Amino acid sequence: MGNACYYSVEKLLSSSLLSKNLKVRIYKTVILPVVLYGCETWTLTLREEHRLRVFENKVLRKIFGAKRDEVTGEWRKLHNAELHALCSSPDIIRNSKSRCLRWAGHVAHLGESRNAYRVLVGRPEGKRPLGTETFDCPREWPELVPTLLTAVKSEDPLIQHRALLMLHHVIKTLSSKRLAGDRRLFQELTGNVFSFVLNLWNSHVENFLAQVNTNNNEMGATLEKALLALRILRKLTVHGFKKPHESTDAVHFLNMVFDRAKTMLECRKSLRSRGTNLLELCEKFIIHLTKVLIAVLEHHPFSYVDLIQPSLEFAVYYVFTPSGETLLFERFIIQCLNLIKGILLCAEYKPAKVIEETKEPGTLRAHQIKMSFFTANTLTEMCRKLVTHYFLLTRDDLELWDSDPESFGLYDWSKCNIQGIIVSFTSIEKHEEVVTNLNPQRFASLKTVPGTRSVHCVLPVNGKLAIKPYSASSEVPILVGIRRVTLTGRQCGNASRSDQQQ
Repeated sequence: MGNACYYSVEKLLSSSLLSKNLKVRIYKTVILPVVLYGCETWTLTLREEHRLRVFENKVLRKIFGAKRDEVTGEWRKLHNAELHALCSSPDIIRNSKSRCLRWAGHVAHLGESRNAYRVLVGRPEGKRPLGTETFDCPREWPELVPTLLTAVKSEDPLIQHRALLMLHHVIKTLSSKRLAGDRRLFQELTGNVFSFVLNLWNSHVENFLAQVNTNNNEMGATLEKALLALRILRKLTVHGFKKPHESTDAVHFLNMVFDRAKTMLECRKSLRSRGTNLLELCEKFIIHLTKVLIAVLEHHPFSYVDLIQPSLEFAVYYVFTPSGETLLFERFIIQCLNLIKGILLCAEYKPAKVIEETKEPGTLRAHQIKMSFFTANTLTEMCRKLVTHYFLLTRDDLELWDSDPESFGLYDWSKCNIQGIIVSFTSIEKHEEVVTNLNPQRFASLKTVPGTRSVHCVLPVNGKLAIKPYSASSEVPILVGIRRVTLTGRQCGNASRSDQQQ
């Protein structure tokens, strides 16, 4: 926070229009209170004191600038002692400690009836056990999860939501444990609660869809609870089963993901007119459905073999066919492409060079599914859509690439070497108009452009740049329109500073 505050006023501290006394006042009134917020309760170590001193010295050097050495005449940074002599105020560490003492004196005068005073002067009895005071669930706190599951079924919406939040936190914590004993306990817990959470999630989704049809005001809260239940199911499915395909409930849940995603995509169309918050929550729910599929694919590739076909059909339908275009949004497109990429790049799905030598039946089956799905027509249509809709190159770029690869190489070079530009090509008619505005003697900077056989120069032209073949003046130059003109000495040769800022 202190750095953020410092960088927000950095230009003021280095400005020549403000006096140094005013800059010091800005530091003391704007930056220092942010850095020392809550310092009354700090217990500073030597390392933390050093970091605070370094920060203060950085700010003061920005304020007072450099100093010319009287002997050598060279400019140098001010020493720490010189900085604090110029500042003429206590350093940041003394300031912090004085605030601690001031707060302690304030609390001491509060009286015995105040809790802050009791904490300050009280002495705890007994001994605290080593380590952090935590309870291991479910070993030392076996009733925690059953209590939360009971609270989730409460009629009070607030209790429901709080219980789901706590259950999600507990499941997330337990799923992150990696010791064999902890993982066995989590798998046992998953077997006990998975069907309950699945039914809970399903009921919340059904309630939400019904509320959308009736325009109920509670649909946002219902969708939040459905999203929390979905996050719990994701952790249980990915980390709670050794082989998810052997669990009937897990397979049922994964098959439901596709249907729920299709339903929610249709539902999203009707939510566009009902506020951005509800629309964003719906999109978050859809994205999390795709995250479930990607996570299972990553952690349990052989359990995912039966889902390869529906996953590819689902992703290709929405991303590569006209029927699904109307339901798309950017993050969903990215997730679908990631799902396809995950299936194609999965090492467990790649057979041996001699396919008959592959020993794993799951690998063979996955390979057969991929080969049967990606036919020549499917691949052609996917590549066409990728190139025409999702690549950064436009149709004009591709036509230029096909007709004149050498000029396209120059175009690509200019995009990489000139910052903040849009490149467009002039017509023959505009060529003379462009050439008359050039001043090669002043601005010429010879460059050999990769992919071409001639030397080119970069020339500023009244708010534009022209990249003109230097050895073949009869060729048409390329105009480069400027969004944000940033011309460096490397690009403009000996151009003056005012010309560089043009």
